[in-house]
Amino acid sequence: MRTATIQIGNTDDKLTQVEWSDFCEEVRLLIGFYALKIHFQGGSDWDTPWQNACWVCEIDGGPTEQLENLLMNCREKYQQDSVAVTYGETVFV
Repeated sequence: MRTATIQIGNTDDKLTQVEWSDFCEEVRLLIGFYALKIHFQGGSDWDTPWQNACWVCEIDGGPTEQLENLLMNCREKYQQDSVAVTYGETVFV
């Protein structure tokens, strides 16, 4: 199984709470469209001074450019500097 971990943040406070919520929702929808299955999604504690979100999902073994392009377009729409994506092979032991 191939796994992708996608991480976003608003530690620079560029986004209002509503914009952050919209950004998270749009990223979640993009991942849901592309991923075979989402195994985890979560974010920073509600009382922290920063906002972060993370998704761990199962993806097929094909090219990942489509997912990366969708995420890049989304981060540009919300004026964010980056989205972190990590790929790996999951091994059950």
